[in-house]
Amino acid sequence: MVTTISEDKYNYTVFFDIDKTLISKISGRELVYSAIRSGYIKPVGLFRNAVIYFLYKIRLIDPKVMSEKLISWTRGIPQVNFDELCHETTEHILMPSIYNEALSEIAFHRKNNARIVLLSATVTQVCRIIAGKVGA
Repeated sequence: MVTTISEDKYNYTVFFDIDKTLISKISGRELVYSAIRSGYIKPVGLFRNAVIYFLYKIRLIDPKVMSEKLISWTRGIPQVNFDELCHETTEHILMPSIYNEALSEIAFHRKNNARIVLLSATVTQVCRIIAGKVGA
């Protein structure tokens, strides 16, 4: 018996970013706003993050250091709570901001048998929800 590896079922692969490409918002910023409203980030933490971001923008701190410090607000939040925050933010804030043109572009590529891939620096929970909604 001979076993053959099947050909890729897609004609090509197309990549989409999420922030400012599929949606009009910046997902990380919206998650932070939701975290503030939910009490996960206190005003002093918000101020600290603003200073860290400013220092990054004027090149006084490294991007890796900046990223690590900006996400430090997530420490101590139970996973189930963070997942719920991501779900609520994605469903109620991010998904309504999806560009109609982006959905049309995805539909065009799907019709032409393309593999649709999302590449993003946003958190996995947000990426999964959006990917599921747009069929990526």
